Amino acid sequence: MPALEDMATHLVEMETLIRQETHAPEARQRADRLLRLLQIDLDTIQLTMQQFTCVHEQMQALGHISALINSSLEVDRVLEEVADAVNRLTQAKRTYLLLRDHGAETLTIRAARDADGNNLSRKDVVFSRTVVDKVLASGQTTIEADAGSDGFLRQQTSIVMGKLQSILCIPLTLRGGVIGVLYADNYEQSHVFNESLLPLLTAFGNQAAIAIENAMLFQQVSAERDNAIQLTMELQQSRGRIVTAREEERRLLGGNLHDQLGPTLDSLVFKIDKTRECLLTDVIEADAELKALQDQIHTISGGVRDLAHNLRPAALERLGLRRALQEHVTGLNRAGLTEIVFQAPNELPPLSAAVETAVYRITMEALTNVMRHAKANHCQVKVKKATAQLHLEIRDDGCGFGKGKHPGIGLHSMQERATELGGECQITSSKQGTQIAVTLPLLRK
Repeated sequence: MPALEDMATHLVEMETLIRQETHAPEARQRADRLLRLLQIDLDTIQLTMQQFTCVHEQMQALGHISALINSSLEVDRVLEEVADAVNRLTQAKRTYLLLRDHGAETLTIRAARDADGNNLSRKDVVFSRTVVDKVLASGQTTIEADAGSDGFLRQQTSIVMGKLQSILCIPLTLRGGVIGVLYADNYEQSHVFNESLLPLLTAFGNQAAIAIENAMLFQQVSAERDNAIQLTMELQQSRGRIVTAREEERRLLGGNLHDQLGPTLDSLVFKIDKTRECLLTDVIEADAELKALQDQIHTISGGVRDLAHNLRPAALERLGLRRALQEHVTGLNRAGLTEIVFQAPNELPPLSAAVETAVYRITMEALTNVMRHAKANHCQVKVKKATAQLHLEIRDDGCGFGKGKHPGIGLHSMQERATELGGECQITSSKQGTQIAVTLPLLRK
């Protein structure tokens, strides 16, 4: 340190002068000069020490503030802590934190704090857009020591309205780009912000930008995680409902086989035995028994067909998906209640049985709802192929679900059929009608 070296030189000269023990006027003048120089040296050292102490305190404050803003990953809290830190490091009366909107050049005020750590109303926020634009363009911290006296700035509306005296604007720099600014001001006095703080404030702005990005990334990841958890829960619930529905179908099928087909077959065995006896004694009675057996067999055959239809519609096996849908629409149009228009390519791509059944069942359920509840004049059923997907759309101009009403079991069943195959079923309804849009993957045979 030059001041210490000068002081050492002056002390050596003073020591030499004292040893000479002379009382000549020249010696006293020289001693006075050396004492004055020593006083200057002491003052210089004291000032330097004060500057070192100030820098040390600022570095400690920067370290403390950096630790504080990095201790939280909650975005709003981090933004407020950053704004409060500027107020603590300087003599600002208020600090605003402005961030660029994602993918745009517009700025949004994300935090506005006064010197006491209180939030400021957005309507009370006044700042110089000229200063902010300057910092955004240059990427350099700017201090306007006396904005009220600046020939250009004092003409700005924000300077006049806010009665701004001192302005400080710090860029928030991240990977070479400016993502926003910290804007601080003092409306009571000028020359508040010291330019010696520029390196410190610039370093703080860089750290603040990193802390803000970390908090925003954490918020984004948390939101995506929560969404993934919610989707997983919904998928598990849907799969649970699908399993339950399957078990219910199996239970009903087993019950029908046990309660209807089983006893009927047992009855047939009994009647066959009785008919055999009648053939030996009474031909007329035997003929009547055979006629009853024939009717019962027809009944059993019809029941078996119903069971098979519940498992997979016979129309699909007989006609294929397109013709089965067309035939069903034609049958409904004969009733004359609602005009239904069916549109589909002449040739559909090869589809798995599961996709064919899902499209057929969803269409049947949707058209049943239209005919029973919609009071629609027109309905459109459209099937079309996209890349690796099959789209089904049923649209009507009916009364919709109605205010306060919710989709019933049939509509939930449609959504679950689509979800089970890795597709989706979106249902929208209003007073102008209902639309059902189904997307299914092309699971090939």
